Amino acid sequence: MTDDTDIEAQPRAIIHARDPLMPEEAIERSRRSPEAQKSTSERISAAPRWTRRRSGFPGNRPSARAAVSWAVALVVAILAVTLSAGIWSSSRLAPTTKPPRTTSPDRTTAPRRPVAESVWPFRVLAQSPHSQDIIPTSNALYWLQLPRQYSNAESVVPVRYDEITHQVTKGGPSVQGGISSSALTVTGGWVWVVLGVGSNEVILEQLNAESLALHKRITLSAVDNTSSAELAPVLSATVDGPLWIAAAKDLWALNPLTGAVETEFDTGNEITSISTDPTGTYLYTGAEQNRPVVTAYNAQTGQELKRVDIAGMVSPQVSATIGAVWTSALTAPAAYAKELSARTLRPIAEFTVKKTGPYYPLAGISPSVSGGALWLENSARYPATTLTCANPSSGAIRAQEKTTAGYTSLIADNGLVYALAGQNLVVLTPPVACFR
Repeated sequence: MTDDTDIEAQPRAIIHARDPLMPEEAIERSRRSPEAQKSTSERISAAPRWTRRRSGFPGNRPSARAAVSWAVALVVAILAVTLSAGIWSSSRLAPTTKPPRTTSPDRTTAPRRPVAESVWPFRVLAQSPHSQDIIPTSNALYWLQLPRQYSNAESVVPVRYDEITHQVTKGGPSVQGGISSSALTVTGGWVWVVLGVGSNEVILEQLNAESLALHKRITLSAVDNTSSAELAPVLSATVDGPLWIAAAKDLWALNPLTGAVETEFDTGNEITSISTDPTGTYLYTGAEQNRPVVTAYNAQTGQELKRVDIAGMVSPQVSATIGAVWTSALTAPAAYAKELSARTLRPIAEFTVKKTGPYYPLAGISPSVSGGALWLENSARYPATTLTCANPSSGAIRAQEKTTAGYTSLIADNGLVYALAGQNLVVLTPPVACFR
């Protein structure tokens, strides 16, 4: 699909050829017709008894009606012979052949149709400059606040917004360290925050879900980091499964109740993105090792299932859905988001947009799946951006909004979309069609 509007349908042309009819066969068929075999009196008696005014015939005389019937039969026979001869000769000169079918068994496409753009209402919930990673729960919102512009050593402050009392609670001082775009989650009744300290140390904080008081601090060592840069670890919770932590080339599976390490292994790739699917079956990583790569694992055991290379200039972002995973990557002329099947990682659907504007090198499409929908923030033509909701399985677009608000950290829950816009945490009300 191009221009961020729809996925092209793939038409299949099928030509049905009819066997030619020889002239002699046409004449013989006209002679054998039931109407031609009837006697003149039978045909006349079967004809409707029209009056002079309705039929225009010169009366109801049998001889006149018989002449008309014979004339009609003769004209039909001549036309049949002429038409059959034309079909026979044209088929001899240019025989009709069926073109081969074009199939795409792994691609799910949506029919082209215009998508109405609208302005989605929003309201400000709280002021929160330099923030990221919104996590909604049944009665609260959590996010991370960075006191100043991004650097390699941030003092990260977890924040809780009570949706019933509207009270904002901030956690105590946290350690400084490197932070990635997926450094916060809520699982096992605890709030978890992960940071990188130096080039090989990972700090995981286990916080009380109500007060955000520190319960436990866990230190992990990334022994396979070949870079001297500050680590920026990422994490993802699993439904009825472990809490996954990734830093450099290492993956850890932790008990979501206690934080005890259950599994640790070297993936061989520098991981920058991680996501588990809503069923707790698959774990996906976006990484880079000479070129961008996406890997699927068993989310319960960590067994590697499939690994594929992804075209692009940077490590892909991954966001899992049921039966598939959405990825994003940048190429020189374009940005794209692509859906890959769950286990085989074969392409299913794709959004592609040509990049323009003053921020051309960094522009892209950011896909995320939440609240039963796929959310695509297209900044390929920044500062003008397009926010799109789509079917997470097929990629069929449901609604769009063009905006300059620059929403980040989008996540949907119960028919609403929470996002960060400038200095504020906001909630948007998208069309109902986004969740159907």
